[in-house]
Amino acid sequence: MLDLIYNRLQNDAKVTTEVGAEVYPYIREQGQDLPAIFIEQSSANFAETLGKTSHGDDFVFAVFCLSESLSGSINLGRLVRENLDGLNGSFTVGSNTYLVHRCAINELRTDILEDGKIFVTEAGFNILIKHISQAAI
Repeated sequence: MLDLIYNRLQNDAKVTTEVGAEVYPYIREQGQDLPAIFIEQSSANFAETLGKTSHGDDFVFAVFCLSESLSGSINLGRLVRENLDGLNGSFTVGSNTYLVHRCAINELRTDILEDGKIFVTEAGFNILIKHISQAAI
């Protein structure tokens, strides 16, 4: 699932205009160029399909938008929200196809790191992936 989010952000012209190639699928190492974005999955809950289609594979993830200014991190958070909030449909990344039932933002917060040198806007999302059991195919 992280490959879908990473791919969408890495290929969003508005996002890459701001951060260039500084989109990371897991963590940004300290000292890398800013502004930057990294993605973290915090949980996944799977619904038992019992051989049927499930709309309930629920993933929780956060996108961290880092900048040397508060306005920069907030602007990146806005771009991320525009890209992901309300996402639905079928998406293929490599050999994976995701049937996204719903993606919704559930929190947005800001913080300061490294003694006030880096501002972070964190956008938290839930994404429901439709899963079709192989037994149903």
